[in-house]
Amino acid sequence: MNERESLMRFLTELEDLNPDVSLQRLREAESHARLVGSAGFDEVADRVEHLIGLYLSSPPKKLGAETLEEYFGYLNRDAERLLASGELQAGPVVSEGGGSTALVPRQLYGAMDRCIVLNRCTVPQLLSKAADAFRRRNQVVSTVVEIGFRLLWCLDRKLADAWFVGYFRRSEGHLDPDVLRDAISVALEQPGVSREFLEWGMRWCGDFGLLEMWPNVVHKGDRLLCRHAVKSWFAKHKPRTTSLAHLKVMFDLGKYGDEALLDWIRAALGTLGECVLRIMSLGDQAESGDELEVEGYRGALMSELRRLSQLFPVVLFVSDQLLSLPDGCVQLAMAVMGLAGEGLVQWDDGVLEFCRRVIRRTFVYDMRAGRSPLETIDRLTFGDSHAYFRAYAELDLVSERFDSLDQREKVIELLAPYYASYRQPALLAAETTRRYRKLRWLLHEDYLTRVLDSEQMAQVREMEWVWELGAVAGEARRFLGRQRDLSLSVESMIASKIEFEESMRSRRLRAIRRMLGS
Repeated sequence: MNERESLMRFLTELEDLNPDVSLQRLREAESHARLVGSAGFDEVADRVEHLIGLYLSSPPKKLGAETLEEYFGYLNRDAERLLASGELQAGPVVSEGGGSTALVPRQLYGAMDRCIVLNRCTVPQLLSKAADAFRRRNQVVSTVVEIGFRLLWCLDRKLADAWFVGYFRRSEGHLDPDVLRDAISVALEQPGVSREFLEWGMRWCGDFGLLEMWPNVVHKGDRLLCRHAVKSWFAKHKPRTTSLAHLKVMFDLGKYGDEALLDWIRAALGTLGECVLRIMSLGDQAESGDELEVEGYRGALMSELRRLSQLFPVVLFVSDQLLSLPDGCVQLAMAVMGLAGEGLVQWDDGVLEFCRRVIRRTFVYDMRAGRSPLETIDRLTFGDSHAYFRAYAELDLVSERFDSLDQREKVIELLAPYYASYRQPALLAAETTRRYRKLRWLLHEDYLTRVLDSEQMAQVREMEWVWELGAVAGEARRFLGRQRDLSLSVESMIASKIEFEESMRSRRLRAIRRMLGS
């Protein structure tokens, strides 16, 4: 039996839809595919497409599709009911999703209305669990389709790439999430894919309905786009910061897994926050002082702007690692405001010191007003009995007052974190507003024209990412403000996170398209 016959026999075995193939058997099939080469590509491609049809018509897929259809029906009826009763904030809107996949509901409502529908819908519990189980299946169950796709790439990479693009085009509007997942998973193992393949990836990653229903597909597409965008950036630019140099070494060594990239972007956010802080401090100094000092400040400001224009786009490329985390949006928004890394530590220390002063002053005022320290402690522990009794233990047992200033300072240190957690939302809102106004003022073209000379200003006008940061700062300010507004409902807070994530994903896709298309 020659290699072609062995390969066809292996594909016939896959028609029972059992993906549990031994590693040795899989390696043999891949070896046979490489030996057959492009001569047998058309025949194998037809068999793989037949395999896809068998998988999509299998009982689990049919039952899952029927379950989701019933689930979407409940959601649509509840949405119409809520819209008729006036509980939804707005009517249907046109979605920006690609509409390129099956088993995805039409995105007819905004983020806030979608949260209201999901929170107040009357879907039966068993149906909801069944729909969640079918969606979870996309994350944990492998298929024979992935094996077939891997064989296509082994036959001929160029022909396989063209076949995938053609299949996506032929099946547009009916692409199954499992098929997409397998296609992207195998593409991630290849050294490169065509621009047309990446264009389809951008469409899927820009489909927020697909992200909501089948996040695994979008996350895999994000990895593919991130990898190619970063490689393209390093091919065109020389890294001039430690963070970027570290990332280049990681990519040169092939160490760009999820954990490695997540560790990198967390460190890069600290660098980005420090860069924003330095721009704010240098902006004030560049307008005042001795002429020689001002010239030095201008040079330092230009250096930080160049650093920012290099770092920010790469942070956007890798930001998918962060946006998929529960607190990832908050971390990114805080970094844009300079509240990351050492900047966040310094601000937290400043808040604690401010709270110590307030508590110290409160004890003095209450003493003058004739109130006992216990009353003050009770107010500042906010009903926390454990903290109350810890502070009470520092008082004199008989008089229930402080014996010394050292005793009072111990209680102040104990109460400061509790009071800081109470004041932090308001203080953070005020701080982000102040920093946003200052950042927009510093990055305004009129201000930079006044501070920098004509040659420097010409260079700044070419730094498109400097202007992009100002727009992101505005969105970050609104998002952080809504996240800490206790007067808002939980639905509003979740909707604000969804809107910020969608906005950052859209900016990321535009940045990737700009990089890959240049």
